[in-house]
Amino acid sequence: MPDSPLAPFVELVRDIEPFNCKGPQTEVDVALAETRLGVRFPVSYREFLLTFGRGVWVAQEFFGVSGAEVTAAAPDVVWMTRDARQSWGLPNSYVVVGFTGGVEYYVIDTEAGGAGSPEPPVQVWVPGGNRGGDKLEVVAPNFGAHAFDLVSSMIRLNGRPT
Repeated sequence: MPDSPLAPFVELVRDIEPFNCKGPQTEVDVALAETRLGVRFPVSYREFLLTFGRGVWVAQEFFGVSGAEVTAAAPDVVWMTRDARQSWGLPNSYVVVGFTGGVEYYVIDTEAGGAGSPEPPVQVWVPGGNRGGDKLEVVAPNFGAHAFDLVSSMIRLNGRPT
Protein backbone atom coordinates (compact mmCIF):
# COMPACT_ATOMS: atom_id res chain seq x y z
CA MET A 1 0.00 0.00 0.00
CA PRO A 2 2.98 2.47 0.15
CA ASP A 3 2.30 3.76 -3.40
CA SER A 4 -1.46 3.75 -2.95
CA PRO A 5 -3.49 6.98 -2.93
CA LEU A 6 -4.90 5.71 0.41
CA ALA A 7 -1.47 5.31 2.10
CA PRO A 8 -1.23 8.90 3.50
CA PHE A 9 -4.67 8.51 5.12
CA VAL A 10 -3.75 5.13 6.63
CA GLU A 11 -0.58 6.66 8.10
CA LEU A 12 -2.49 9.72 9.41
CA VAL A 13 -5.12 7.68 11.26
CA ARG A 14 -2.79 4.87 12.34
CA ASP A 15 -3.10 5.73 16.04
CA ILE A 16 -6.49 7.46 16.06
CA GLU A 17 -9.28 5.30 17.42
CA PRO A 18 -12.13 5.34 14.87
CA PHE A 19 -15.77 5.48 15.85
CA ASN A 20 -18.21 3.11 14.13
CA CYS A 21 -15.41 1.43 12.17
CA LYS A 22 -16.49 -2.00 11.03
CA GLY A 23 -12.98 -3.22 10.48
CA PRO A 24 -11.52 -4.90 7.44
CA GLN A 25 -14.02 -6.29 4.95
CA THR A 26 -13.51 -9.32 2.76
CA GLU A 27 -13.01 -9.17 -0.97
CA VAL A 28 -16.27 -11.12 -1.26
CA ASP A 29 -18.24 -8.48 0.70
CA VAL A 30 -16.72 -5.59 -1.28
CA ALA A 31 -17.46 -7.38 -4.57
CA LEU A 32 -21.03 -8.03 -3.38
CA ALA A 33 -21.50 -4.30 -2.69
CA GLU A 34 -20.18 -3.53 -6.18
CA THR A 35 -22.57 -6.07 -7.71
CA ARG A 36 -25.52 -4.64 -5.79
CA LEU A 37 -24.70 -1.17 -7.12
CA GLY A 38 -23.65 -2.27 -10.61
CA VAL A 39 -20.25 -0.54 -10.38
CA ARG A 40 -16.57 -1.23 -9.81
CA PHE A 41 -15.18 0.87 -6.96
CA PRO A 42 -12.00 2.89 -7.62
CA VAL A 43 -8.77 1.41 -6.23
CA SER A 44 -8.38 3.76 -3.24
CA TYR A 45 -12.02 3.35 -2.17
CA ARG A 46 -11.76 -0.46 -2.49
CA GLU A 47 -8.60 -0.34 -0.35
CA PHE A 48 -10.47 1.75 2.22
CA LEU A 49 -13.29 -0.82 2.34
CA LEU A 50 -10.89 -3.74 2.58
CA THR A 51 -8.87 -2.00 5.33
CA PHE A 52 -11.55 -0.23 7.40
CA GLY A 53 -15.01 -1.14 6.10
CA ARG A 54 -16.41 2.22 7.13
CA GLY A 55 -15.92 4.62 10.00
CA VAL A 56 -15.58 8.03 11.59
CA TRP A 57 -12.25 9.68 12.36
CA VAL A 58 -12.09 13.07 14.08
CA ALA A 59 -15.78 13.79 13.28
CA GLN A 60 -15.39 12.83 9.60
CA GLU A 61 -17.63 9.96 8.52
CA PHE A 62 -16.84 7.76 5.54
CA PHE A 63 -19.57 5.50 4.16
CA GLY A 64 -18.71 1.89 3.45
CA VAL A 65 -19.73 -1.71 3.94
CA SER A 66 -20.14 -3.88 6.98
CA GLY A 67 -20.32 -7.43 5.76
CA ALA A 68 -22.88 -8.93 3.41
CA GLU A 69 -25.86 -7.22 5.06
CA VAL A 70 -27.19 -3.88 3.81
CA THR A 71 -28.02 -1.55 6.71
CA ALA A 72 -31.01 0.70 5.99
CA ALA A 73 -29.18 3.93 6.82
CA ALA A 74 -25.95 5.80 6.32
CA PRO A 75 -23.08 4.96 6.60
CA ASP A 76 -23.94 1.95 4.42
CA VAL A 77 -22.72 2.83 0.90
CA VAL A 78 -25.14 0.41 -0.79
CA TRP A 79 -28.24 1.67 1.00
CA MET A 80 -27.24 5.34 0.74
CA THR A 81 -26.40 5.09 -2.97
CA ARG A 82 -29.60 3.21 -3.82
CA ASP A 83 -31.64 5.79 -1.91
CA ALA A 84 -29.82 8.67 -3.64
CA ARG A 85 -30.47 7.15 -7.06
CA GLN A 86 -34.17 6.76 -6.31
CA SER A 87 -34.74 10.00 -4.37
CA TRP A 88 -32.34 12.47 -6.01
CA GLY A 89 -31.81 11.05 -9.47
CA LEU A 90 -28.14 10.29 -8.77
CA PRO A 91 -26.74 8.67 -11.94
CA ASN A 92 -26.14 4.91 -11.74
CA SER A 93 -22.37 5.23 -12.13
CA TYR A 94 -22.09 7.31 -8.94
CA VAL A 95 -21.66 6.10 -5.35
CA VAL A 96 -22.21 8.16 -2.21
CA VAL A 97 -19.14 7.98 0.05
CA GLY A 98 -19.90 10.62 2.68
CA PHE A 99 -21.87 13.59 3.94
CA THR A 100 -20.47 17.12 3.90
CA GLY A 101 -22.20 18.13 7.10
CA GLY A 102 -24.43 20.55 5.21
CA VAL A 103 -26.98 19.46 2.65
CA GLU A 104 -24.49 18.01 0.17
CA TYR A 105 -22.96 14.56 -0.20
CA TYR A 106 -19.55 13.38 -1.39
CA VAL A 107 -19.83 11.17 -4.45
CA ILE A 108 -17.57 9.31 -6.85
CA ASP A 109 -18.41 8.72 -10.50
CA THR A 110 -17.08 5.21 -10.99
CA GLU A 111 -16.99 5.70 -14.77
CA ALA A 112 -14.77 8.81 -14.57
CA GLY A 113 -11.01 8.61 -14.90
CA GLY A 114 -9.44 6.57 -17.63
CA ALA A 115 -6.02 5.50 -18.84
CA GLY A 116 -4.28 8.68 -17.67
CA SER A 117 -6.29 8.94 -14.44
CA PRO A 118 -7.45 5.60 -13.07
CA GLU A 119 -8.76 7.22 -9.89
CA PRO A 120 -11.89 9.33 -10.36
CA PRO A 121 -12.25 12.51 -8.29
CA VAL A 122 -14.49 12.97 -5.29
CA GLN A 123 -17.23 15.47 -6.08
CA VAL A 124 -20.09 17.19 -4.28
CA TRP A 125 -23.71 16.30 -5.10
CA VAL A 126 -26.53 18.59 -3.96
CA PRO A 127 -29.82 16.64 -3.61
CA GLY A 128 -32.54 18.55 -5.43
CA GLY A 129 -29.95 20.87 -6.96
CA ASN A 130 -27.91 18.60 -9.20
CA ARG A 131 -29.02 16.35 -12.05
CA GLY A 132 -27.25 13.72 -14.10
CA GLY A 133 -24.91 15.38 -16.58
CA ASP A 134 -24.24 18.43 -14.38
CA LYS A 135 -20.66 19.47 -13.87
CA LEU A 136 -20.04 18.87 -10.16
CA GLU A 137 -17.59 20.56 -7.79
CA VAL A 138 -14.42 18.48 -7.47
CA VAL A 139 -13.11 18.42 -3.89
CA ALA A 140 -10.26 15.91 -4.26
CA PRO A 141 -8.50 14.04 -7.07
CA ASN A 142 -9.32 10.63 -5.53
CA PHE A 143 -10.84 9.03 -2.44
CA GLY A 144 -7.51 8.61 -0.65
CA ALA A 145 -6.68 12.31 -0.98
CA HIS A 146 -10.25 13.19 0.06
CA ALA A 147 -10.07 11.12 3.25
CA PHE A 148 -6.63 12.51 4.12
CA ASP A 149 -7.72 16.13 3.46
CA LEU A 150 -10.86 15.89 5.61
CA VAL A 151 -9.22 14.27 8.62
CA SER A 152 -6.06 16.40 8.49
CA SER A 153 -8.25 19.55 8.32
CA MET A 154 -10.11 18.47 11.44
CA ILE A 155 -6.82 17.75 13.22
CA ARG A 156 -5.54 21.23 12.33
CA LEU A 157 -8.74 22.79 13.67
CA ASN A 158 -9.26 20.68 16.78
CA GLY A 159 -5.95 19.02 17.55
CA ARG A 160 -5.05 15.37 17.29
CA PRO A 161 -7.22 13.13 19.47
CA THR A 162 -5.42 11.07 22.06
